[in-house]
Amino acid sequence: MNQIRYNIRMLNLTSHVHEIQMLNSTSNSSSNEVVPEEIYVFLGVYLSVVCFVGILGNTTALFVFFRHAHLRTRINVFIIALLINDLILCVFGIPLSAASNFHGYFVWDFSVCVFQGFIMFFGSMSSMYILSAISLSRYIVITRQMSAVVVNNTVSATMLAFCYILGLFWSAIPFSGWTRYEYEAIGTTCSVALDSADFYVLSYNICIFVFCYLVPVITMIFCYCKILQTIRSSNKNSVWGKHSRILQNKLKLEKKLMKTVILMIGAFLLSWTPYAVVAFWRAFGLGNVPVVASGIPAILSKTSAIWNVFIYTFSNTQFRDALYQLIPCQDLRKKLIPSNDSSGSPEKINQPSSAQRKELLTCSDDNECIPLEKVET
Repeated sequence: MNQIRYNIRMLNLTSHVHEIQMLNSTSNSSSNEVVPEEIYVFLGVYLSVVCFVGILGNTTALFVFFRHAHLRTRINVFIIALLINDLILCVFGIPLSAASNFHGYFVWDFSVCVFQGFIMFFGSMSSMYILSAISLSRYIVITRQMSAVVVNNTVSATMLAFCYILGLFWSAIPFSGWTRYEYEAIGTTCSVALDSADFYVLSYNICIFVFCYLVPVITMIFCYCKILQTIRSSNKNSVWGKHSRILQNKLKLEKKLMKTVILMIGAFLLSWTPYAVVAFWRAFGLGNVPVVASGIPAILSKTSAIWNVFIYTFSNTQFRDALYQLIPCQDLRKKLIPSNDSSGSPEKINQPSSAQRKELLTCSDDNECIPLEKVET
């Protein structure tokens, strides 16, 4: 019995010492700089707004997808996954940092810090891989139209599951002892260890920079360069006929979808690249980084949780019309939704009738359709 009590006491002491080491590491890496209280208040207000907007926007978007079955297409399955990731970050990760910034320090114990670091890292990494999967699926659909490879529901589900497995793999590694979660330099949020000369920590940082940032970015750049090349080549096609015009229409719709996805990718990279640069700089000891310069990119990167819902809402007509159906004011709803759609049931928004389908050339994966006379040749 005494041996058990001794083991418990030593375990608690070890945990306490480890937490003190985390705090000392953060303090030493930041050269004991004092962050102005105004900065903390600004970041607290900023994250509170991001949290509120993110929860409201992502919840509403997911409700629209749940309510309208025709919107749950193959490509939109990836969009739904991104919205779920963003909602998880807004519910479980961002509020912890928002409240901590109003106090000037992380107000919960170290176990909550580890939990937040895991949630934020898992959501961000899986979102990065999902964006890569979208790019790869568009690459297959547009540039490999005559191949045997088909992006059906099974393939989409497999790609999505693989993205989550990769995100879980990299975010769970710190629990194995290869690296660890700790307080960021600003002291109000948590992430993987960066300021350490330890070989294992450094090797992990190299791996995540290569496999969680460079590889996805290179994949997306390659896919969209090939897609643009295919579209330009198709536009130069002078062959007239039904099948060539179907292809032209299909590519035009895919081009519209591609612009939406590129905006999502750009917003995600815009949010996370400053943090990735600072993390790379700190991890490899290239020089001292001021606390504010190190902490603000970590805070602002959480803005990525609100971009997807706005980009998709303003770029997709069908989704926007479905969203307008939630407006309780009928007069306002009639002004926003075309008259031929407002009279129908919400489930039939923008779904062409049998007569209209005869006039349509083809539809893209997100159910966007263009009449034959609107095709540019």
